[in-house]
Amino acid sequence: MNFSIKALAISTLVSMSFSSHAGEFSCSLYGNVDCAEHIKKLVTDKFTSKFPSTKFEIVAVSEFQVYSDGGGVGYAVVGVVPKVSESAKYGNLSLFPIRRFSATRRITGQDISPYQKTQNEIEVLQSAVEGMMEACHRDKACNVMTNR
Repeated sequence: MNFSIKALAISTLVSMSFSSHAGEFSCSLYGNVDCAEHIKKLVTDKFTSKFPSTKFEIVAVSEFQVYSDGGGVGYAVVGVVPKVSESAKYGNLSLFPIRRFSATRRITGQDISPYQKTQNEIEVLQSAVEGMMEACHRDKACNVMTNR
């Protein structure tokens, strides 16, 4: 009896953890952090149903630069684009999104450790992705991509 209660509790927790994440998505990052790992909880079901990972990917550019006299500045730019086929010569290629969502952060008057630098880059990346998900949520058709 005790074993079955534990098994039920574990299976409930496992199913709850999967239901809190949206469907699969692809992410290409030009930056210093793991894109998919840090935005997976932000990507919505509405977004992944409109932009399936087999045909689209999120492209992100992010960076946080530390000032030599303390502080620093970071930015992230994200968007969704059609996937480009893999090239034998160049590897995975990505388009740059025409419609972009961005975030910036400036910190002054404090020393920034390598850990804080990484954390700040993650936070601006997440902020830009949140902006894209909010735009998707506000638009009935989730039109957050512009084709050329």
